[in-house]
Amino acid sequence: MATILLLLALITLTAWLGARLYDWLRTDGLGHRTPPPSHRDWTEGTDPYLH
Repeated sequence: MATILLLLALITLTAWLGARLYDWLRTDGLGHRTPPPSHRDWTEGTDPYLH
């Protein structure tokens, strides 16, 4: 029983740390979100018949 609880605690801690790391990487490190990358289509500004 103790092994199951320890394993569950380890999984929870790992998931929490992973979420914090992901959050930190998605921000500038200070909690401010960086602007999303531009999602321009590669066909934008080319011949309209290609669309």
